[in-house]
Amino acid sequence: IIISRYAIAQCLRDKQRVIYTSPIKALSNQKFRELEEEFGDVGLMTGDVTLNPEASCLVMTTEILRSMLYRGSEVMREVGWVVFDEIHYMRDKERGVVWEETIILLPDNVHHVFLSATIPNARQFAQWVCWLHRQPVHVVYTDYRPTPLQHFIFPVGGEGLYEVVNIQGQFREDKFMQAMSGLAALGDQAAGGVQRGRKGGMKNEEKKLVREIYNSAIDLLSDEDKKLPQIGQILPLLLRGIGVHHSGLLPILKETVEILFGEGLLKTLFATETFSMGLNMPARTVLFTSARKFDGADNRWITSGEYIQMSGRAGRRGKDDRGLVILMVDHKMSSDDAKQIIKHLCFNILDSHTPKNYQENDMYAEISGSVFARWTNGSCMFFFSLHTFTLAKIVNLLLFQVFMGFKSDSIDENHSLAQLQPIAEGAYASWDVISMALDCVEEISAVRLKLPQKLDSNTKGVIEQMIKSVKQRFSKIPLLHPVNDMRITEPAFVHAVEKVAELEQRSQEHPLRKNRDFELIKKQYLAKEEKKRELKGLEEELRKAQSVLQLDELSHRKRLLRRLEYSDKSDIITEKVCSAVIFF
Repeated sequence: IIISRYAIAQCLRDKQRVIYTSPIKALSNQKFRELEEEFGDVGLMTGDVTLNPEASCLVMTTEILRSMLYRGSEVMREVGWVVFDEIHYMRDKERGVVWEETIILLPDNVHHVFLSATIPNARQFAQWVCWLHRQPVHVVYTDYRPTPLQHFIFPVGGEGLYEVVNIQGQFREDKFMQAMSGLAALGDQAAGGVQRGRKGGMKNEEKKLVREIYNSAIDLLSDEDKKLPQIGQILPLLLRGIGVHHSGLLPILKETVEILFGEGLLKTLFATETFSMGLNMPARTVLFTSARKFDGADNRWITSGEYIQMSGRAGRRGKDDRGLVILMVDHKMSSDDAKQIIKHLCFNILDSHTPKNYQENDMYAEISGSVFARWTNGSCMFFFSLHTFTLAKIVNLLLFQVFMGFKSDSIDENHSLAQLQPIAEGAYASWDVISMALDCVEEISAVRLKLPQKLDSNTKGVIEQMIKSVKQRFSKIPLLHPVNDMRITEPAFVHAVEKVAELEQRSQEHPLRKNRDFELIKKQYLAKEEKKRELKGLEEELRKAQSVLQLDELSHRKRLLRRLEYSDKSDIITEKVCSAVIFF
């Protein structure tokens, strides 16, 4: 937040414009109020409201910014900085493409500030932005949380809470199993409602303030709008200290609820996950009424991103020594599911459905084609030609983790994978888990070893000895057969496997293998093929560069036509051109 405000102040000092984007209107409204109070010259642009659009600092939703870039708005020529709040929203399957397109379409001379509390691969994301816009990106990251969180599970229909994650962040397996056993004992009763609790109360002074704020907001409406059912139904709830916040609420009522909650005049707020998107409105306790949700297609467990983002509202800084998070569970869940929700966080790279010019710059393409490129070429072969057996675990569609040995002095202070060097057989090595691209996998062994849950200096030594014993036991490591062992029976795949086996057999029986210079000839052939691939890649890059030059030339021609008044801003020909056509 401090960095973003520094960028805004710098833009105002240099007489430039700055844009502050957020994923939802509620956050845009709150940031508008905060920035207007601090800087004064601030405007707001959302789908509902437009205030002071000529201001030097504009607060808007990301969709509005993308629309401005699509239309080639004149405002963008004056913009020096763009602040993206809640950038982790880029992982959203439906709306995430908006953030990716916007970042790609922004001019290279515009600087960026990305804010997020829940983005795990910040360095990877920064590398993409640096590659995309050819400008340095600085990552400021901290794990410190001023107000620690306690996570509890409440089995619906049961009695009491079970602390499953303490303030040190440790998952308590024993407490989780107690909660699940209590849920199992309840049976069908767990799906029922919760008993009514004690009745709360509001002081007369608080009720008076609530009524004043409510009336001030409603006075802005017309007489017809004041008669809407929502307007009259929400006041009795507010006077009891109960608020409701969701996307179906009228904008004026949502803003009123946000103000009342921010002032501490609401004791309980029933809200959807949109309220958690960066709004600076913490509470002492956050309660999830269910661990499952319907997302429009399936009734699934809530994701770790949804849980962490919403639970982050718990704990008021300076008021509470800890924040409380309660997850109500009415269906039995495994400890792995619970850990996945509460502790795990992943950043899903988008499967972008944008046009080709977006795909050439999207984050997935850059990461898979650049970040892991050094591990999909000779470096993989270099390592695994010396290590005929090592341990690996698949992480996702891009990565797998390998426990492997390398020279202890070959890793730099930034833990750059490109610097790692393999060891000779029998030499001393440093062992650790390294992430690599799945392209590095050529064969999978039939040997499986059970690993300890925690990886420290002691367990690393144990695993190293396990690997050595496997190498000593087998002269040739047994491999999994994709058809016989993995049961992949798709006809096309079976045919491909048989074809590969046939070609390998023919390769072994080829007369050239009897030539004493076979290894040298093979090495020269592989080098020639590698040069061919490099040449093909360079030709593709040249083709892309020429395409960009053609687009640039087209842009200049269109600009000339507009200056001569032969076309308008929408690239539609004017009457002057029509008259010339008729004349000729």
